[in-house]
Amino acid sequence: MPGRPALLAFLEVERELRDEVAREEARAARRIEEAEVEASKLKEECERGLKQRVVDAERRRVREVEARARDRVSAARARVQRWIDDAEQKAAEVLPRALDLLTGASEETLASDGDDAGSRS
Repeated sequence: MPGRPALLAFLEVERELRDEVAREEARAARRIEEAEVEASKLKEECERGLKQRVVDAERRRVREVEARARDRVSAARARVQRWIDDAEQKAAEVLPRALDLLTGASEETLASDGDDAGSRS
């Protein structure tokens, strides 16, 4: 039959082409799998980086809030200390007179103290 040897030659070429296509498909499948693994690794790395940035930002915010709280506490302590100092000063000014009143010092003594205080001014 004429042409039959040509068909056999083409069968060999066709088989080789099918083998080559199969090898290339397998290689492409491996490369796709490798790319998917790499993409997964990159995604995980990005997620870790993002989480770390969030944690860092939260820590920075906490430090800022703590610093403001410390400043407010320091200011409150300073105000309280001024109140205490003022109270101690006023107490020192009125304590002798209060003791005289409590111990029943005479009106004359109190009056003379008032005159002395007036003459000192």
